Amino acid sequence: MREIKTRLRHIADYINRKRGRQLNVLFRVFDRSERAGTVDDLIAAKGTFIRVLSGNNMDDLDQMLHFELGNIHVM
Repeated sequence: MREIKTRLRHIADYINRKRGRQLNVLFRVFDRSERAGTVDDLIAAKGTFIRVLSGNNMDDLDQMLHFELGNIHVM
């Protein structure tokens, strides 16, 4: 039983590593200042994306892209 628990723990660790790290992004807010934070911070501040500072989580990227696409104004 102990051996099975160890294997399951290794599998869980592997899965967590493959999920990626949360994105840390640089964005500009309404007063033209720049902030660093998570994608949730970017959305809450209604900021303008500048660049990714660190991370590789695809779910965060998807969330950010949906937010950015919602902010596109067609003339």
